[in-house]
Formats: sequence, structure tokens, C-alpha cells
Amino acid sequence: MQTHQLLSAVAKTRGDLAEALRHHEVFHAGYARCFNEESARKARLLAVRHEVDLARADALRERMENARLTEALAEAGARLRHSEGLVAGALGKAPPALPTRPEDLRGLGLTPREAEVLFWVTQGKTNVDVTLILDASMSAVKKHLGRIFDKLGVDNRTAAADAVRRRRAN
Repeated sequence: MQTHQLLSAVAKTRGDLAEALRHHEVFHAGYARCFNEESARKARLLAVRHEVDLARADALRERMENARLTEALAEAGARLRHSEGLVAGALGKAPPALPTRPEDLRGLGLTPREAEVLFWVTQGKTNVDVTLILDASMSAVKKHLGRIFDKLGVDNRTAAADAVRRRRAN
């Protein structure tokens, strides 16, 4: 490309304007072609980057929504347990006993760490709360909960807390 630019300048100084114009047009055509190819490549890269950013935003939005739903369910479970206690008190019955310490749950065939996790779940704590209380990672807490659910034969944390209450009431 630069060769045609130089040839155009030489032809212009010799007074051969037609030759100067021809080299000048070849120079600009090459420049435009490079610019267009580079622009197309950058546009493709930007489009791919945009798609990746959209996918990441969707995944983050979904994780945040799942976390909100999990917290809402945990809060609803805690309120239900509280209202069951109020109803039982009004009827003159003792409410189903919740564990007062993790050791109370060891008879369920749980490991000591699983008992700790389940204890805090029965207290209405979220996974985030449990990670902070036990100084554990989120993935560790989720693995413990999965094992707890399997051992208790339940599908979620509310059912696990109910299973604990039922077993302690018997």
C-alpha cells in the first residue's frame, strides 16, 4: 500500500497526474479494503462479546432470582413453624420440638457436620447464613444439604425441618 502512495507522489512531482491519480486510487482502495476487513473482524468480535455478556447477565439474573426464592421459602417455613407454635399453644398442646443444639440431630444418621447444617436450617437460616455461621463454602453447604435430604427422604429444606419436628414429636 505504501508503495502506491510513494509512486503517486513521484508521478505527481514529475507532472504525470494521470499516473499519480492511478497510484493514489490503488493506495486508497487497499486502505479501504484493510479498514473494512478490520472493521468486520472487530464487529464480529464485538457481537460475540455481546452474546457472552448477555449470557452472563442471564445466568447472574437467574442465580439472583433462585437465591431470592430460596430465602423467601426459608422465611415462609420459619413463619409457618412460628404460627404452628402459636396454634399449638392456643389449643393447649406443646408445639413440636425443634432441636436446641446440633447434637440433638445425631440420632438421624447424620455426620456431625450434617447435623450442624440441619440444625441451622431448622432455625430458619438460609444457605448464606449457614456458610457464614459455620465458616464453610456455599458448595459444601449445598452438598451437605443434598446428603441430608437423601438421608431424610425429603426434597427441600422445609420438608427436612418438618421431618425433624415429626421425628422429635414421636
